[in-house]
Amino acid sequence: MGTSHLWVIDRDGRVFLFSLRDKSWRQISTPKLGSRNCFKRISAVEQCAWSISASQQPYVFVHATELPIRVKVETYENQRWGIVNGWSHKSMIFSDRWEWSSKDGKVHLPKESFQLPSVEWIWEGDWYIDRGVDADNDGWQYALDFPRTYHPKKGKTSCVRRRLWSRYYRFDGYDRWIKVPGVTDDPVKQPFQDIAIGGTAIPGQDPGYLAVWAVTFHGKVIYRSGVSEKCPEGDKWIEIPSPQVSITQLSVSPSGVVWGVTWEGVAVVRAGVTYYQPTGTAWEKVESPIASPEVGPCQLLQVSAGLNSVWALTKDGQVWFRKGLSRTNGQENALNGSRWVEMVGKFSLITVGLNDQVFALSTLGDHIYFRTDVTPDELVGRTWKVVHMSRPLISCSEASSLDTVSSEGSSSSEANESVFTESDDSYSLQTHLQSSIQHRVLDLAK
Repeated sequence: MGTSHLWVIDRDGRVFLFSLRDKSWRQISTPKLGSRNCFKRISAVEQCAWSISASQQPYVFVHATELPIRVKVETYENQRWGIVNGWSHKSMIFSDRWEWSSKDGKVHLPKESFQLPSVEWIWEGDWYIDRGVDADNDGWQYALDFPRTYHPKKGKTSCVRRRLWSRYYRFDGYDRWIKVPGVTDDPVKQPFQDIAIGGTAIPGQDPGYLAVWAVTFHGKVIYRSGVSEKCPEGDKWIEIPSPQVSITQLSVSPSGVVWGVTWEGVAVVRAGVTYYQPTGTAWEKVESPIASPEVGPCQLLQVSAGLNSVWALTKDGQVWFRKGLSRTNGQENALNGSRWVEMVGKFSLITVGLNDQVFALSTLGDHIYFRTDVTPDELVGRTWKVVHMSRPLISCSEASSLDTVSSEGSSSSEANESVFTESDDSYSLQTHLQSSIQHRVLDLAK
């Protein structure tokens, strides 16, 4: 999408998009889902959003784009010349490749073996002879044998030939919620608890790659393989070995680092995430923040990871910033950071995005705040200011889930902005929102 916006889920499970530029609201609904248009968690990047429905199953929403998502499939038709049958697959000998195969002949690829990934994809026309290779008028390439050097013209020593057939299929599931298969055929056996998306800035990773992680109520941490701009739904769920305790909440940074919070309120981080190992190698425990020696360690409620920073909320709504993080290899505590720093403010939810901008939801759920003056040299920013919104289609106090996708950092010079301080009475109340959410703030200009 070409504008900054918020994803909002109200307490009835309805999904809305709120534009940060023109302050307009738009409900996101898929008519054919009917009463199933009910969601609990959401996590988004520029091109799509992943969510968990009220039935605890994963869904994906893909924004329509000017350029369609198209995939090209190919297969080679192979023939040999024989005295009886001439040029025909019937002339092939036992050591030859299949009549229809991959380019190297190692994989059997008949046309009918190609299937659409899901019902959200459609074929674009029929198979056609691909003229994109150097071949004769009928598309054939000739050689002495398989596999040898191929030529566009038939010669006296040409004994085999091949030609390339191609076909396109394209994604047709834009602007609606699409159900993604769960871990098992029976959704009751592995209901989803939380979902998070990130990985847009993993060094060396293919453009369009996305890292989608989730956790079930049974404590399974899973990773959705194959998710990209060309394959919004991904391929399959892969179970990741969990730490010794169950994780309840996840956050995936743009660099692919996965942070989590356990049932006991302790933060964990997935180490070893790289281009070669996108699921990482091991979980590492992070010490809990300590408000005072008398109180002892605080239990975390939520953690949110940006490109260069990590913010967290404790169960009493207190905001914490993780100091000492670095993406430079070889530095001590580069992945986990060095210590927690207590920040001013109490919120029910918090999010960090690609540009390290921070948004937070008030304890009453009636205001959204952003952190001003966040820069690479000053990741903690300066103060909290409210995002002024016109009255939406729902009561702000009913909002239970939101996600932020922003093409630029919010300005700190907007008129009539409210500044949050410790003396602000509206934040002395206990939070009454029970469902946690995932936030992302992305710089779409990148």
